[in-house]
Amino acid sequence: MEWIESFATATKGVAKALDIGLEMVYVGKNNARERVKKITGLIKEKKLSHAWEDGNVWFFWNRLESMLYSKTQHGKAIENDVIKQEVMTLLAYDGSENGWAVFFTGSDEMVRANGDKVLSSMKSFDEWEKLAKQMGFIPALRKHLEGITDEHHCTRLILPGNSGGIPERVQCAECGRPMEMYFMYRCCVE
Repeated sequence: MEWIESFATATKGVAKALDIGLEMVYVGKNNARERVKKITGLIKEKKLSHAWEDGNVWFFWNRLESMLYSKTQHGKAIENDVIKQEVMTLLAYDGSENGWAVFFTGSDEMVRANGDKVLSSMKSFDEWEKLAKQMGFIPALRKHLEGITDEHHCTRLILPGNSGGIPERVQCAECGRPMEMYFMYRCCVE
């Protein structure tokens, strides 16, 4: 919640400085229903941004997974498919502990980044404000984000899955309920 408040405040400040319209919506995390409900309530109460209802959050993440599955079934290699790359990036953001943001204007301009990068960029807007006034918000933000290098990161992509050789049913050691099965891809640079 602290990250969301910092992000919303800083981003609204950037939009005001550039005199641009800005709409924000919180989409939560996949499979964190109770946590998302709690955060959604706080966001609405504090009027930080819009927030989708529970069903729309589920549909958002489900649709991304469906898009990835469809692209995979059609044999699309990630290297040659920008949509598949972006879908996998958003799904990887969901697997992280940090926030993330996507900024877009219609269908022609888009930039996305993980929470730490985007929040630090919003907070250091004075460093790229002049560029934003020359190029526009999204191109300037993209250029600024490209200049930030991550020496340390840990990215996880968690996908629902079922594969031979792995038990289909495993019970939770804490409560005994069946656990959901996922595949996780991880890249951690320390």
